[in-house]
Amino acid sequence: MPGGRPKGYPKTGGRKAGTANKLQETRSRFRQMAIDVEHVLPEIALNGSTDQARIAAVKEINERAYGKAPQPLTDADGEGPLVIKLIKYDGD
Repeated sequence: MPGGRPKGYPKTGGRKAGTANKLQETRSRFRQMAIDVEHVLPEIALNGSTDQARIAAVKEINERAYGKAPQPLTDADGEGPLVIKLIKYDGD
């Protein structure tokens, strides 16, 4: 059987039709919290109790300001550029 429910069986599970999707409401609430506590990261970066806390705060500030650093692509042994070879398949 390829997966899923067999033909003729009723659909079960999932959100009931007509029920509000709470995702947007939840995201909005968390975004408001993020605005409320945006002063916390600079405070930790400058006055954190451990080096680990200060470094993590600085990293988070940089990622929010500039985005995450792009990951380099390397070959299998981690050295040099990634090489992609295109090979034509003749069906043999």
